[in-house]
Amino acid sequence: MYDNPLNGEAMIKTVHAVRIVLGIFLFLNGMNMWLGILPISSPRSGPAFELMNGLVLSGLFEYVKIIEIVTGLLFIFNIFVPLALAVMAPLVFVIAFTDFILLGTPNAIAFGVAMVLLWGIPMWAYLPYFFGLFRMKAQPECVSFDDIASAVTSKQKPG
Repeated sequence: MYDNPLNGEAMIKTVHAVRIVLGIFLFLNGMNMWLGILPISSPRSGPAFELMNGLVLSGLFEYVKIIEIVTGLLFIFNIFVPLALAVMAPLVFVIAFTDFILLGTPNAIAFGVAMVLLWGIPMWAYLPYFFGLFRMKAQPECVSFDDIASAVTSKQKPG
């Protein structure tokens, strides 16, 4: 197979620290919509403004914030981390696209890089949990509720 550079003790601790920082950031960012605890700088015009305005007016922005809160808590408490990473993937893409392409300011780019790294480091470390998704010729299997319960409660590594 291959050697995972994140298998060392120091790297595992780093991944856990990054996961917790990401969780705290997502939780606070999500809660910020209702509590106003962090300063918000919204785009004032252009495509980024239109995107944000569309999300807010459609009501979708509230769901984005709920997803941030829930995934943040999952990261903080180290439960269902692969699921939280998968759920966050589209949001990280939109954040990166907005910061790198639509805004393109140094501050936005720095935030985008930070967000991609905070998500990407744990994603790389938990990547083995996603290997089954890359089967070109997968066959359907019938599973029981016991199989699902066993998978949810298992601490066994994928493989």
